[in-house]
Amino acid sequence: MFDNIVNGLFGTAWTTATHEEQMYRVREAAKLAFADEFIVNLPDGCDTRIGERGGLLSGGQKQCVAIALSIVAQPKILLLGEATGALDPHAGGIVQKASDSASKDRTTIAIAHKLATIRDADNIVVMNKGRIVEQGCHSNLVAAGGTYAKLVQAQNLSVNHNNQSDDGAVDPGQILLLATVMSAFTAPDMVQRGNFISLMYFVMALGYILVYFIMGWATNVISQTLGQKFRQELLRDILKQDLRFFDRPENTVGSLTSRIESNAQAITELMELNVTLCLMALINVLASSILSIAVSWKLGLVGVFAGMPPLLLSGYACIRIETKMDADIDAKFSASASIASETVSAIRTISSLAIDRSMLQRYNSKLDDAVSNSTLPLFQLMIWFALTQSVDYSILGLGFWWGSKLIANGELTFSQFSISFIGLFFSGQADATLFSYSSIRERDETKDKGPAVGCQSIDFREVQFWYPLAPDNRVLKGVSLKIDRERFVAFVGASGCGKSTMIALLQRFYDSTSGSIVIDDIDHLTDLSPRLYRSKLALVQQEPTLFPDTIRENVKAANAWDFISSLPAGLNTPCGHGGSQLPGGQRQRIAIARALVRNPDVILLDEATSALDTESEKVVQKALLEAAGTGKRITIAVAHRLSTIRDADKTCVFYGGRIVETGTHDELIELGGMYKKMCEAQRLDRAT
Repeated sequence: MFDNIVNGLFGTAWTTATHEEQMYRVREAAKLAFADEFIVNLPDGCDTRIGERGGLLSGGQKQCVAIALSIVAQPKILLLGEATGALDPHAGGIVQKASDSASKDRTTIAIAHKLATIRDADNIVVMNKGRIVEQGCHSNLVAAGGTYAKLVQAQNLSVNHNNQSDDGAVDPGQILLLATVMSAFTAPDMVQRGNFISLMYFVMALGYILVYFIMGWATNVISQTLGQKFRQELLRDILKQDLRFFDRPENTVGSLTSRIESNAQAITELMELNVTLCLMALINVLASSILSIAVSWKLGLVGVFAGMPPLLLSGYACIRIETKMDADIDAKFSASASIASETVSAIRTISSLAIDRSMLQRYNSKLDDAVSNSTLPLFQLMIWFALTQSVDYSILGLGFWWGSKLIANGELTFSQFSISFIGLFFSGQADATLFSYSSIRERDETKDKGPAVGCQSIDFREVQFWYPLAPDNRVLKGVSLKIDRERFVAFVGASGCGKSTMIALLQRFYDSTSGSIVIDDIDHLTDLSPRLYRSKLALVQQEPTLFPDTIRENVKAANAWDFISSLPAGLNTPCGHGGSQLPGGQRQRIAIARALVRNPDVILLDEATSALDTESEKVVQKALLEAAGTGKRITIAVAHRLSTIRDADKTCVFYGGRIVETGTHDELIELGGMYKKMCEAQRLDRAT
């Protein structure tokens, strides 16, 4: 909370003030903005964290904090742009008090659609199509009978409304009181009955204070805990997916990032109070149904069995339509989110190529497509949405028709009718919100299963594979290969021949389409736990991604200690986003160190040196050879630069998805086949 409000002091004379003085000004601003009323009740006061985008605060609280932020530096001019426009009447009233308080002793300019918020302004300027058509105080403008007077009349500003937002279903206690009130003023002892009813409402108010305090405290604790767990589980669920999941066009980085943020935000807001209100609504509707039948079984049965099901079904249909509409909108706008994510991630490349306008055009194009493609589906959904909204009035008409007949026949009093039907109707109408829900699915094929493995050997048996999104393109066509422990095996060949696919299969990013990969001649790879199996592997890629943290691993084994010790902060040197603050060779050596520190049974090297300069390649190559020769492990390397794998125990030459040659460097040179031609192209057959 403090960090948000103190931002208003930046760029002023108080930027360099002491923390105590800044805290004093923050508290004074909070008092003027009526934010101190809820800040004092927060667990850590001004030091309370308010969540992503203020998600742990209500709309009114966020507006009060925003007002405190705007006045903490004591500005001479205060601009208010629809400060209460999106708030309910209760929250809007609090924010309006804060706005009025903040406006004292300074020039204030406010933009407003709700005219009640500016009726006390010294001068009201009425604008139409970019021109000032009227100005003056509220009373003078109303008396003039012009544009402002018409706006006032349209908003019924002459009557002081104090509407409260709907809190959900009507509970049985309110039903009884409502029915009693409606009959009290027709009885001869209306004064005594009115006093009794007033007392009952006061007792109910005290009960509401206690109940809603407990609800608010409990749900706040639950929502914060659940929000933390949900974010953890959501990311864990995404990390469990195989690469087929990420290959789908709807699962781009930008789309997933957007989904994580929006879903987590929604679940936090949902669990703050809505679950408790839904539970109360369910209890209320059950109690109302029992009460309705007990008071008048003839009307109660009609209300419960003829009226309640259509109300609940229409509410369910309405919410499902809204959910589908939200899902469609999210899907259509995920493409634009993906472009935005790509643009930000590659901002240096985009700037260097001067293609920022092109990326902006792509982004705008995706937004336009999303809007245009939403028009027809939205129209179709609105037809069903409109039908669901008409059910309420149909059921209300049925209830009044049947109730009036019973009253006319003397079988029912008006008070009984009010208890039996009206309360039940509104309870069922509000209880339809219970059907709003969401779910997180977990892929069965990625759950933990099978034992941990030791990886003494890896056996490819007639493995075939094609990517799910390109079934016509067979990448591997019956590959058979056995790799034993303490062996250094290299995969070479032209691009697209299946080398990197072999690495992906070994990591279980994908499962083979046919054939099998057997570990230790016992376990099929698909039967093993991906998590436990991957804990035995380590991967070094062509472009390693380093986390934006410090260098804190055991890096001496990767020939990285020399350059790390030369850095100003040593092991505490920040790597930057993706390792951007380190050269390529240094990133590779840290990636190798990160792989070795796990002491894996299998090391996978996917073009680990192809993007390096000669000097860096030699250093990294030395580290790789030491890694391959140290410990009883399997090392598998994919390489285009044949000099990096000439000391391999076995080299497999891939062509067209098959292994066409195998052997050591000398054996393959002597064979005079494809490998020798590749060496000649790189002049590797000559003595070095």
